[in-house]
Amino acid sequence: MMPGRTWKRVLILALCSTALPTSPRAQTTQLPDATELHAAYCGPVARQDVEDIKGGVDAIDQMQLTDAEKVEMATAVRETLRRSQDNFNRLRSYFVPRLPHLDPDSVFAATAQGMADAAAEREVRNGRCFNACGKHEHKLEQAGETTVRCWQSCYPPGLWERTMACRNLTWLPY
Repeated sequence: MMPGRTWKRVLILALCSTALPTSPRAQTTQLPDATELHAAYCGPVARQDVEDIKGGVDAIDQMQLTDAEKVEMATAVRETLRRSQDNFNRLRSYFVPRLPHLDPDSVFAATAQGMADAAAEREVRNGRCFNACGKHEHKLEQAGETTVRCWQSCYPPGLWERTMACRNLTWLPY
C-alpha cells in the first residue's frame, strides 16, 4: 500500500463518519487525546517527507557533482529516507488501529492541518529556504547551528516547530 493512500482513507473515513451522526459507531467514538491528535497531524507531514526524499534520490544523478559527491549524497539521502519511512510506519502503526474509535471531526481537523503544513513546508523548503540556506538539507541533522538557524528563520512562525516535532517521535508511547 502506498503511504499516501492511508491518510486519504483517514480523511474519507472521517468525512463519512460525520455524515452518519446517528450510527452506532458515532455514538461510541471518543475525543482523541493529545498524542492521537499529534499522530493525526504528523501523518501527512511524514508522508510528504517520504515522497520528497524519494524525489531527491532520483534527482542526484542529474546534479553537477563529482562521482564521489554523488555517492556521499546518495548515501546520506537514502539514510534520511530510511528514517523517514520508519517514522511514517511508526505513526501509522500507532494511529490506524485507534482511528475507528476516535471522533472523526477532530481527526479530520488535525489531519487537514497536517496536510496544509506539509504543503506549506514543501513550498518554503523548495523555494526561499533552499536558495538562502544551501542545498545540503540531507545533512541538516549534522549541520552547524548557523545553518539550522537559517532554515528556521525562513519558515513562517510556528511551522518549523510543528513539522520538526513530526520527525522526532519521542512523544509516541512506543
